Amino acid sequence: MKNYYEILEINEYASQELIEHSYKVLAKKYHPDLNSNGNIKLAEQKFKEISEAYYVLSDPNLRSQYNLKIGIGSSVLKQYNNLYEENQKLKQEVDSLKNSAATNSNSGSFFKRKKKKNMFLNSVVNDLPPFKELLKSLGTVLYNETKKPKEERRKDLLIILLTLIIASIIILAFWKIPVLNNILFPKF
Repeated sequence: MKNYYEILEINEYASQELIEHSYKVLAKKYHPDLNSNGNIKLAEQKFKEISEAYYVLSDPNLRSQYNLKIGIGSSVLKQYNNLYEENQKLKQEVDSLKNSAATNSNSGSFFKRKKKKNMFLNSVVNDLPPFKELLKSLGTVLYNETKKPKEERRKDLLIILLTLIIASIIILAFWKIPVLNNILFPKF
């Protein structure tokens, strides 16, 4: 029996998108009209095999029948069932952990106030995704600034202050000089 997975050069667990992509690449490579070298007969035979493999593997029903014939389907189904059961167990564990955390946090009034405050902040932040990213980046910058030595922070603040002063002086100078004012801000 032909192994269609080997013909299409894919693995047994390939997705439909991968099967289609592989078929397109191989069909273009072995298409008799596009194959100008002397092996047209070989190209035709290869193209027929690729088309047959794609026909079987692209149809989910034919693929499952083919997998059962070559002995793949049963192991895949077992793996899927095992993964599904494990996923369900993990979901139950997560839910139970959430419930136990909720009951522990509701025990004191401090936790209730803190939870309400966090719920409000989370609703504000989650409703505005760009705002959330801005807050994260601002928090990172502030945290990094606190890690700098005091002298370096003073120098940074002094540089920012001097930059603002110089920028304001330049703007005022251009504003007061009529020739520069007319060049920079022409009136039409």
